[in-house]
Amino acid sequence: MDKELLIELDKVLGECRDDGYISMSKDTDGLTRKAINEAVARGWLYKYNSYTYKLDSTGIDVLDFGTVEEYLLDKKSKRDSISTPPTTTTVIKAKNVVYGDTSGDIHQSSKSQTNNLTSRTTKYKTAQTKSKISKLEWVGIVLGAIASIVAIYEFLF
Repeated sequence: MDKELLIELDKVLGECRDDGYISMSKDTDGLTRKAINEAVARGWLYKYNSYTYKLDSTGIDVLDFGTVEEYLLDKKSKRDSISTPPTTTTVIKAKNVVYGDTSGDIHQSSKSQTNNLTSRTTKYKTAQTKSKISKLEWVGIVLGAIASIVAIYEFLF
């Protein structure tokens, strides 16, 4: 972000704090429009009505921090300092539900993969249950058809 826009963002947010709002009209210059749109996009301002914008709680946090540039640099440094936690690989013995293979090891590095395995197992068991239900439905259909044929046969003869 260029320096002029950062300065204009500081002015826009400061004006919102001092006056309670900032308005945009036909006469508003391009840089101020760009700053207002940027602040709205970042959630620092919200549209109060057609041409009036007010300070959002995040915008208040930016002002409390100091300048927009300092806030963005701090946010960037926090984002960069948060690195992915080291992953430890554990090995568990698990039955391969889909293929029935009990000899394989499953390597995993997070709880989400365990949940994923459980989810797949549940989906497989649900699919098996659904296929059993559909087999029962077929038996019912066939028995109904046979009963209908017998009834028609007895009626005709």
